[in-house]
Amino acid sequence: MATELHTFVVPAYGDSPYLEECLVTLRAQSVRSRVLLCTSTPSPFIDAAAERFAAPVLVNPRREGMAQDWTFAYRTAETPYVTLAHQDDCYLPDYTATLLHALERAGDALIGFSDYAEIIGGQQRAHRVNLWVKRAMLRGAFLFSSAVRASFRKRFALALGCPICCPSVMFHKRRIGDFEFDSAYRFVTDWDAWRRLSRGDGAFVYVPHRLLDHRLHPQSETTRRTQGAERLREEGEMLLKFWPAPLASMILLGYRLGHRSNRAGAGRNMEPSDKDKNHG
Repeated sequence: MATELHTFVVPAYGDSPYLEECLVTLRAQSVRSRVLLCTSTPSPFIDAAAERFAAPVLVNPRREGMAQDWTFAYRTAETPYVTLAHQDDCYLPDYTATLLHALERAGDALIGFSDYAEIIGGQQRAHRVNLWVKRAMLRGAFLFSSAVRASFRKRFALALGCPICCPSVMFHKRRIGDFEFDSAYRFVTDWDAWRRLSRGDGAFVYVPHRLLDHRLHPQSETTRRTQGAERLREEGEMLLKFWPAPLASMILLGYRLGHRSNRAGAGRNMEPSDKDKNHG
């Protein structure tokens, strides 16, 4: 029987060949949750996958991009806690139990999130340089605590970039209330969301254990979002919300090198898919 505390909402987009694998991991949780699919691109493929796992499909009538899809998905959940599960990713069996325990123990949590590994070319990789950098950013903000409440510490975690793995985030919807992802951004939608939430009263909770495998492949949203001048423009805009212009420009130089490395990794030994047009 599913818990009445938590819902996985999958913002399904296109016909991802990894959707069914994701749903398998959601149904295999040690603490069962409600599972819903939301889509702005309804198709027989999505309907068939949902039917196999007895998951309702809700159709978003507004096809206006990822931010709007995520907002619609967030608002569909009726439980106190919700995770926007990315359709290409795999959730470890104790994801729900561990995050629920951490958020409820904090008492005033806004969001909770975990460490993760990446899947590249069918292989799990937990020790890439970008993952070590993100862990260092989070440890610097959290120090020896599992929760931070002061706004400046929450902002400190985000000041150099976005170390929070979006699909690992569990939202405490009853504390946050209604929330809308900003459609003004295409590439830093999640970073902007955590920045805005960091201003609110309540804790960010970090579980430094791998509870998610995040898949990278040529058509994945993560891969596509590291390409192009528009991405750098948005990242520069975000950095200016934390730093004076000269410092923001210096930090942005490091981003160029990081994107080059991510594109190189994304192009090697990754599962090609003509069918996958992942949107989230």
